[in-house]
Amino acid sequence: MKSLYFIIKEKGVILRTVNFKESSLIFHLLGEKFGTSKIIALGVKRPTNPFKGTVSPGNIVEIVYYKKESAEFGKMREISLIWKPEKVTRDYRKFLIMGFLLKIIYMYTIEGVKVSGLFKFTEKMLKEINEVEPKRNVVYSLVLKFLSVIGVGPEIEICLRCSQNLQKGYFIINEGGVFCEDCASNFFDKVFIDRKNLAYFRFLRDKKLKSVKNLKIENDENLKEILLNFTNFYLGETICKDFKEILKREI
Repeated sequence: MKSLYFIIKEKGVILRTVNFKESSLIFHLLGEKFGTSKIIALGVKRPTNPFKGTVSPGNIVEIVYYKKESAEFGKMREISLIWKPEKVTRDYRKFLIMGFLLKIIYMYTIEGVKVSGLFKFTEKMLKEINEVEPKRNVVYSLVLKFLSVIGVGPEIEICLRCSQNLQKGYFIINEGGVFCEDCASNFFDKVFIDRKNLAYFRFLRDKKLKSVKNLKIENDENLKEILLNFTNFYLGETICKDFKEILKREI
């Protein structure tokens, strides 16, 4: 019995590219309709190829590709550029931030599984990164926004245990969330969060990147410690290490 071929038209963001032979690329696409896919772009690196330069991380594209039933890769038929991060390519700090975002999304998406809202979030963040001045608060905000989109929080409105409204609290590292003072009393591995830092977290999570870039955080080290612990808990050591490295740069 012959395998079926599917022709798929999709709008998507290119997350990652890998060289394939001398003139081709394999790329990972975050699609609006079908989630992430792996696609081969044959001959796309040749100087005469009409699609040369289109298959690049951060580009938003419309693509037609075909895929054999149960095949690992799709094969690109045609592609057109909708938007590219032009300002990002001229500023290495913006490039670092964009690369960090794309890596997180690539590592925490499963091929063929659509995460509600993730494409729109990625599209929006790429365009904001392209325009915003790259600062540390921007990175904080991206991490908090991504965690919220994939549904893991952090919960900073109410206590994770008793659901009491939070005015202050403790981040419990092994629980991955914020507890009120009473519920946190039996835990030793915890970080205090005062009223101001809770307000900072909410602002960073909810506002546009251009609004958060100049936010003055009085106790930045405390907020950074909490975010790093939360990132390590939910996204793992690799992403947490990348998070630390990007904060060490001139951002």
